[in-house]
Amino acid sequence: MEQTFERVAPRLYRRTYETADGAQSTLYYARFVCRLKGKRRLFALGGDFKKAKDDLKDLDYRNRHREDFDLGRAKPEATAAAESMTVERWSGVYLDMEETKAKRSYGREQELVATVNRLLGSVLLTDVKREHLFSYRKQRLSAYVIRAGKPSARPVSSGTIANELSCLRHMLKKAHEESIAVAVPSFKGLIVRSQRERILDQTEERALFDAYPAWFRRVAVFATETCLSEGDITRLTKDMIDRKRREVVPTNGRLKTGVEQRAPLTDRAVEVLDEIDRERRAGRIVANVNGLVFTRDDGRAITKDMITGAIKTARRQTGVKDFRFHDYRHVAQTRWARQGVHVDVAMKAAGHKSVAMHQRYVNLKPGDVAAAFGLKNGNMDGRQNHSEKTSVSVTA
Repeated sequence: MEQTFERVAPRLYRRTYETADGAQSTLYYARFVCRLKGKRRLFALGGDFKKAKDDLKDLDYRNRHREDFDLGRAKPEATAAAESMTVERWSGVYLDMEETKAKRSYGREQELVATVNRLLGSVLLTDVKREHLFSYRKQRLSAYVIRAGKPSARPVSSGTIANELSCLRHMLKKAHEESIAVAVPSFKGLIVRSQRERILDQTEERALFDAYPAWFRRVAVFATETCLSEGDITRLTKDMIDRKRREVVPTNGRLKTGVEQRAPLTDRAVEVLDEIDRERRAGRIVANVNGLVFTRDDGRAITKDMITGAIKTARRQTGVKDFRFHDYRHVAQTRWARQGVHVDVAMKAAGHKSVAMHQRYVNLKPGDVAAAFGLKNGNMDGRQNHSEKTSVSVTA
């Protein structure tokens, strides 16, 4: 049974569907956040558009006066009306929500939803079962990344599949909050993310740094010291750097998640900033018009492709395998663990809000536990202690 569910005005939605006898029918719904309880509410307003708008004004007035809409309220008519809503139909409503649009990752959210719809779009919200989730994951594990309309040699990663299933789970939960009839099966054991453990040793780190161009060497050192991500380093401005407190605080939290990050401004990180200032005073680096700290020599912003290209070139020249810029966050957090930084402090410094996420970035190796206790054996004599920083020159 074909149907649509779309927003026609702020807080007003229209559902058009086909009845059993083949006729077209339309119903309007009001959806807003109850000011008294802070919860979303959905009200059926009938099939007359003008009357629906008048009823919405009445609901808005009552909401402004903090009326309790739950008192004596029966099962919402909208629940029954939406029982035949599919995953794809609901995803359109979900993507149209202001809170969804406000996400920094909205573009990525649209991509995830598109993939979910391709495999599960025709399934009714009330019929989504755990077996659908198993089937979805199985199909995606055997799929390949599509580039320029053609499958590449690289299979879809478990992390990508985990993101897609997490998106579906969130959509189902939002439908439930909206009083839409929906099944919310268990996702336990299905959202699996691979554990990446790529930490550079001293030789690899020195080799890569020597192969980097000067502008990227500064970026890499700063990333290693502060644990800032690629996006936050390339948008970094001086007002985000607190030299007095020795902290780097990205505006509005991390670019990817919005979580507050207070990264340490170490002596080595300060050296990088001071070098940039000297180069600008000497006229070798042009100041960026937007006040960016890390730029090209001509003052233009550094792009993602430039960073990716710099690492690929350095890896090719040095023979270092399987290393990417994001791994500098793993390097930084693992070093903090080796130095004995308390987990709560390390989480704030890295911008992580859960211990589980933080632990994914700490990749301790054999010998780290013994080293933390000051223990050595014959095989460790003469080796560099893991808590020591690799000495790498920032300048070219």
